[in-house]
Amino acid sequence: MKTCSKCRRQLVEEAFSIRRGKPRGVCRDCQRAYHRAYNRAYGRRREFGRIWSRAANLKRRQEVFLHYGMSCVVCGEDDFDVLTIDHIANDGAAHRREIAQTKGTRGPGGSRIYCWLKKNGFPPGFQTLCQNCNVAKHKNKGRMPLRRYIARQAEEKVG
Repeated sequence: MKTCSKCRRQLVEEAFSIRRGKPRGVCRDCQRAYHRAYNRAYGRRREFGRIWSRAANLKRRQEVFLHYGMSCVVCGEDDFDVLTIDHIANDGAAHRREIAQTKGTRGPGGSRIYCWLKKNGFPPGFQTLCQNCNVAKHKNKGRMPLRRYIARQAEEKVG
């Protein structure tokens, strides 16, 4: 038997959740009540944070693409939703790991690369590719998909 530190009821140990191999001091019922009250009080604030974060990430992404180009350098695709930033030297994985180890970051993916590019003054060594060309470059072991590039160059000369 164990006493809940919140409601002071004597309960069996199975009524307490386990943390670090030991039962917590608060029973599951009190813990649920606390989380429900917290979510009611702060749920809207959390949703506002998500909305703000999405808007800030979109703005940062737009700034990066305005600098590096708003269309794919290989095929000319200009749909903003499918554009990506590519490491020209094919060292993206190592660079993302390096960024992930810096203080104040949670992981290598998502908007971290856009933050890093903006913070470092949009350094050279990056280019805009669409998802298709980026995957094709990866599958070709770092070489650009030349058919698309040549077709685009010929199209630009004619037009």
